Amino acid sequence: MEFYASWDNISTKTAWYRPSLHALINIWKELNSKHNLENYEVYLAGGFAEYLHNPTIPLTWDMDICFVNDNPNYAEIKSILDDVQKLGFKYKSLVDVKCVSKDIWDYFEYLHNGEAPPKDWWLGKNKTCYYNWIKFTKIIDGVVEIETDLSKSYNFIKVYDGLYKIEGMGDKLEKKVLDKINSNIYKGINVNLKTTDFNFVT
Repeated sequence: MEFYASWDNISTKTAWYRPSLHALINIWKELNSKHNLENYEVYLAGGFAEYLHNPTIPLTWDMDICFVNDNPNYAEIKSILDDVQKLGFKYKSLVDVKCVSKDIWDYFEYLHNGEAPPKDWWLGKNKTCYYNWIKFTKIIDGVVEIETDLSKSYNFIKVYDGLYKIEGMGDKLEKKVLDKINSNIYKGINVNLKTTDFNFVT
């Protein structure tokens, strides 16, 4: 099988497996050896975080890692996001990584109640997310399987070479989270990577 995936200028020819606790621990350990993360809250979210607490649910294909900071240093967060992805490749894992404001993180926590916040909840809040890519492509044996262009769904500003500022997360993601919460697939569980002992049974 010929495999290729790219996120703008970051690419890999190594196919990934479903995420594992072993890969997560190694990615986190090596990331901390390369970067000072004291200015960030860092969380594992989404399907893999849920799986670590309840391994009877289906195992997802990626790890969702969120760095939380309202005003990150652009060069620093770009380097961190890039390294998380590359460490994922090293351990044959797909890591969906981003930096979000504290208000965006609180919004996700709100969704765990099974409903979206009222529209006026966002008044005066910081809806900023930072990504290190705009276009994602996955090709297997010469056939394009996935092609995602964030510019078709979001307005973005390039704030640094290879770093993009986007306002908000979109209705599609909100619906996905709420559907899984309200169908009892997800319980609204995250993992604080800076405080966890990684003592999970999988």
